Amino acid sequence: MEKTSDRKLEQLQIALSHPFPAGHSLDKVTLTPRLLPEIDFDEIDTSVKIFDHTLSAPILIAPLTGGTPEAEKINLALGRAAHATGIGMSVGSQKAMLENLNLMYTYQVRKVAPGILLFGNIGAVDLKNYSNDEIETLISNIQADGIMVHLNPMQEVFQEDGRTDFSGVLERIRELVSIPYPVIIRSIGCGMDSVTAKRLLQTGVAGIDVAGKDGTNWIELEGERRGGSYYYISETFKNWGLTLLQSLMELKEISQRTVIIATGGISNGLQGAKAIALGARLFSIGRIALYTLINHGEKALVELIERIKLELKIAMFGVGAKNIKELQQASFFIDDRH
Repeated sequence: MEKTSDRKLEQLQIALSHPFPAGHSLDKVTLTPRLLPEIDFDEIDTSVKIFDHTLSAPILIAPLTGGTPEAEKINLALGRAAHATGIGMSVGSQKAMLENLNLMYTYQVRKVAPGILLFGNIGAVDLKNYSNDEIETLISNIQADGIMVHLNPMQEVFQEDGRTDFSGVLERIRELVSIPYPVIIRSIGCGMDSVTAKRLLQTGVAGIDVAGKDGTNWIELEGERRGGSYYYISETFKNWGLTLLQSLMELKEISQRTVIIATGGISNGLQGAKAIALGARLFSIGRIALYTLINHGEKALVELIERIKLELKIAMFGVGAKNIKELQQASFFIDDRH
């Protein structure tokens, strides 16, 4: 059986080697322009208050890595960038830390990012093997504000030594929400349907990260790692799941009742603005942040985040929204011909 830390490093390397998709499902969305915005651009407020934190913009750095010495450097750099720009972040899966407490240091970003909104991370299928107390310790050991629990059944099917017994996961989530931390349930690159979202909402979770298939393709990635028949089968299933646009439309009905986070290939502030108009409270940047950091450095990552924030502000000006609440009310068109 391969070590979790070894797997995380290999996943990171393969994800960075894959080309970025040519388009995005949010390209089908057009925000309605207001030629009389009746607001002052300089007075537009992109900040948002959420989970007892005020963010400079509704942006998170998505869960990316942890559990290896290389991951420590990456997480510290991501934390510093989040702190410098006033946004939030989540660490990658802490499964490796559960298996080996000596790897805790690879997730401890609070020392460089004392005030950011920070989430821990664990797989939903792993919850069955750990008590609430152990999950609370997972959160407190990195001084996080809450935890993201990822639903990744299709990734697990393709992953060597994947855990595919998802029976009882919903009930375990129902038990977990009693901890004194917000619990966010997130998809892993397959989007989120309304039936699943409503079942999750009934458990009392604090939010749902829809993570559409526009981002990293974990089925393709795991098929490449595993090889053999699974490599060819992953080609059959590589388009499995819902896009970010489809997911947000699926959850539009419940978007006023919980925190929706839009993740999946977002790389600019206009896409983020569209996600907010479609019902999201926050949007995440993942692979674009990691790629920028690895290839161009921490300063370039800070510049990327600031650019995304400016693009968001410009989009808000274009639709006449002076704050994020007004952006959530912006009208839009969806062109199905794309």
